[in-house]
Amino acid sequence: MLTKQFKKELHLIAAFLLIVAFVGWDNMNYRKSLFVSASTSSTDASSAMTAGQQLTEEDTSVATPSATPALKFDIDAQAYVYKVFSKDHERAFEIIDCESKWNTNALNDNTTWGGIGQDRGIWQINNVFHPVSDECAYDYKCSTNYAKRMYDNDNQSFTRWTCGK
Repeated sequence: MLTKQFKKELHLIAAFLLIVAFVGWDNMNYRKSLFVSASTSSTDASSAMTAGQQLTEEDTSVATPSATPALKFDIDAQAYVYKVFSKDHERAFEIIDCESKWNTNALNDNTTWGGIGQDRGIWQINNVFHPVSDECAYDYKCSTNYAKRMYDNDNQSFTRWTCGK
């Protein structure tokens, strides 16, 4: 049987590899400590870093998508969503990836196809149906906090999002 600590370390390694897949190994080297410190306690950080440093470029050779800077995966946003949604962070990651590809500047103008309002930011929060300012909608912390409130109000469900149905 796996210990709780070992499961946590395996989860962190899996999350780290997911991030590497989005931003590429070279871009990760200087930022991985930010993710580890944001998602682990100080006692767990050294073991998670050791596990991450044992990886070689061969182990992490994944196709890195070519993206404009606006579409580049934001590790700070990922770490914050991980913290806020804790046990359901994986599903939250899927929703954000589907809705906006982690683009904090994402804008979907629903009026172009006959819909109502505009969906904004990583969570694609609609400006007509939700009392959220543009400043909050485009800010990953503020919008994640609002998304968490909606999620909790819906009995911990992501059904309000098109990608959550």
